[in-house]
Amino acid sequence: MKNSVLRGSSAANAQGALNQGGGLFKAGWSTGTNSAGQWGYKFRIGIGSSSANPNIARFHMYVPKSFVPNSFANPSIQVKRSLFNLGLKP
Repeated sequence: MKNSVLRGSSAANAQGALNQGGGLFKAGWSTGTNSAGQWGYKFRIGIGSSSANPNIARFHMYVPKSFVPNSFANPSIQVKRSLFNLGLKP
């Protein structure tokens, strides 16, 4: 999984410039399953703002073939959380 200044990850407790609450455009990682039912993360793009919760995009689209299984993602997220908690941005 790749985070940057532009993309955020709610799992890593990090917001990116393209994933700000209340914004009209969002891009970042979201949890989900693949066709085999395996849990992991998918890259998602959101447009608009939900009337019920302005921090959530109204429409979402998952980027095809962006699935990252938990077996890879979980250790990566733990490192990102540690760096974020130290004040370092991966």
